[in-house]
Amino acid sequence: YWVRVLLLEDIKDCTITVSSPFSVINPETQAVESRFSRFGESISALVAGKRFLIGGKPYDGRQLVILPDQPHIFNFNGDDYRGKLKLVISEDGKSFDAINVIPLEPYLAGVIGAEMPDYWEPAALQAQAIAARTYCLYIKDNFGTSRSWDLKRTQANQVYLGVKAESSLVWEAVERTKGQVLSCEQSGHKAIFPTYYSSTCGGHTENSK
Repeated sequence: YWVRVLLLEDIKDCTITVSSPFSVINPETQAVESRFSRFGESISALVAGKRFLIGGKPYDGRQLVILPDQPHIFNFNGDDYRGKLKLVISEDGKSFDAINVIPLEPYLAGVIGAEMPDYWEPAALQAQAIAARTYCLYIKDNFGTSRSWDLKRTQANQVYLGVKAESSLVWEAVERTKGQVLSCEQSGHKAIFPTYYSSTCGGHTENSK
């Protein structure tokens, strides 16, 4: 399961730095448009005339994917993320969205430490991992099919900070709960549900509506 996280939308440009060689891929054809063997240097990505300019080189097509080699980490506007970076030009061709495409479990490692201090009890971190995993899959399956991304990186969905939110305790919580989700009976069968959670309940909980 891969998750598409909207990092920023309707932007004109961004800065990308990759600490390993990387490829620029056309996701529609899966063709490698170019290969960057020099790494560790910042390059700019921007839209001009309904085309992408990556490191000053023009690319056709409304979508591009930045695919880093191992350890599959890229830096976007100063923050490190795992997986791939997908860039999608808007319909009017004047801006683009930046989307982090990442496997589910590494995505959760960037969520748990952002939503909860990693020094909390292991059981609390594991409960957070299960709730975040369930919420992610519910939103992805119910809303992601109609758009180019699944979740936002903010509290509009759940906070995702990428690599800087990770720690050994967070990764342990992810691994110990791998594949676990919450479900309930719906129309005679079990299904996952939106596991809403908040940092503060004011002493009692309320109906999410």
